[in-house]
Amino acid sequence: MFILSRPPYVRWIVVGIVVVLGVGWEVSKQAVTPYPFAAVSIPAGQTIDAAHIEWRRIPQGLAPTPDLTFATALVDIAAGDPITTSVAGSPPAIPGTWWSVPVMLPASVAHGTPVRLSLADGRSIRGIVDTPGSEDPFGLDQPGSVAVPEEVADAVARDAGDGSLVVLLPPSGQSRTNEIAPNATQ
Repeated sequence: MFILSRPPYVRWIVVGIVVVLGVGWEVSKQAVTPYPFAAVSIPAGQTIDAAHIEWRRIPQGLAPTPDLTFATALVDIAAGDPITTSVAGSPPAIPGTWWSVPVMLPASVAHGTPVRLSLADGRSIRGIVDTPGSEDPFGLDQPGSVAVPEEVADAVARDAGDGSLVVLLPPSGQSRTNEIAPNATQ
């Protein structure tokens, strides 16, 4: 009697509707927009140009498109990573009268990060990271450089050379850029 039972037409119709809706959903056009991704690895401090960028399509409204006009990598950007406003932009300008002094810095400190330098004589100097520190292929730390006002550059270099310079960094996730001024010695 199984052969003579009535076929389940209603279930077939419901399954057909679900399949048609699913296919329609898949082939429908979603709003997408081009977004910049790193085509190659970009070291911190490198100016980003067209050769560094690969444009990919992402859903519209997912992330704001950064302004890459005269942008610099604020941190190391790996190939294939998205270029967001937090990793690329314009770091604070270093005043023209300041000097860069080589100092030991963690590789995680980005170009343009404001720092405070504590000298052996008790003075505290404000500076801006000019070149982030790095690691060589053997894992050894390599020095970066910090820009400081011209009038204290010699004292900072002397203390950096004899190992008595202490570099104070802002807590991660906090920016203190508004505290940096051309006459920022104390």
